Amino acid sequence: MNIALPAELEAFVRSQVQAGSYATPEAVVREALQRLREEDVAEPHDPELEAKLLECRGPATPLEWADFEAIARRVRERRRQAA
Repeated sequence: MNIALPAELEAFVRSQVQAGSYATPEAVVREALQRLREEDVAEPHDPELEAKLLECRGPATPLEWADFEAIARRVRERRRQAA
């Protein structure tokens, strides 16, 4: 799997490796995804969001920073509604 990252996220990943926090860029992404999955366990299943994410997969549609921001906004909104 290849994932295109915006320049600012790529720089962040590289800085984490250079600082010695992680051995490889893959390790940075792996931990970020693990944390997201752990947070997601508390979230109800959202078929609409899942369908949107599935539309984005594949090399023809790399995720942009705006995609990550939109997902994060939606998660925060759902948490506020559930509280």
